[in-house]
Amino acid sequence: MKQALLQIALVLPIALCVGCGGHYVLSAGDQLATTDDTLAIVARIQHNELRSVNVPVENQTISVRLYPRGTAKSDTQTSDEIPTRSREYGAISNDDGYISLQIPLDERPVYNKPGKYDLKLSLQSRFGDEQFAVVPVYVLSKTRPLIAVDLDALPANSFFDRGSEPAKALTQIAQHANLVYYATHAGATRQRIHAELMGGGYPDGAVLRWQPRGWQVTRTKQFNLDNVPTISRSRTLENNLDAVAKQFPKFQYAITSRYIAANAFAKAGLDAFVGRE
Repeated sequence: MKQALLQIALVLPIALCVGCGGHYVLSAGDQLATTDDTLAIVARIQHNELRSVNVPVENQTISVRLYPRGTAKSDTQTSDEIPTRSREYGAISNDDGYISLQIPLDERPVYNKPGKYDLKLSLQSRFGDEQFAVVPVYVLSKTRPLIAVDLDALPANSFFDRGSEPAKALTQIAQHANLVYYATHAGATRQRIHAELMGGGYPDGAVLRWQPRGWQVTRTKQFNLDNVPTISRSRTLENNLDAVAKQFPKFQYAITSRYIAANAFAKAGLDAFVGRE
């Protein structure tokens, strides 16, 4: 009985506010791909129904396209002014709000070479709401080494000093290898992390997130009612190191100052260089 009352107390405020306005949240992280391969995309669509509660949206079509860097935001679905954009692909979100699809990079030769490109994700709901997001795509060569950098290994004050020793060291490493940054702090957006790296003079690279299991709001059938918001454990993975290691044969080394991160790197088969915390 107590559990039922607690569940009602948790979901009732959410249920009462469903349909109170809100907006769609379309999210995707930085994308990694290799030349002569396909770009595997994972994105998520949610609907904001309370100030800090985003509910997954299922059966929503999301369209995606690749663009030369810096041209995606100025494009519209009817624009023909960017002939080098890829054709449009689409996918439908599952019950957790996720979509996954693949784009062959050799469809247009312009994307099948190392470089940085734009990926634009767009949706139009059945209510006429439109939303889009633009994220960077890093197309890298399989023959060039890829090194993981744990962002927590970088001194906080180095993001305000373009001449810091860590920035100089990674800049030197980036002359011979590509870098991918792993971020822990959930409060910082991907855009903010990129801005901080640029402000500190660090080399550019994709920002991927450690993804600890957390709580999420889903919709289930409860109390003889359909579509009731319910708080549950998310089904996200702790990290995507294994997938990146399979994609990049020369993904062999990592830099960190935390033993918990070093253990995660080691489990993925990487040699971790652990500095002082």
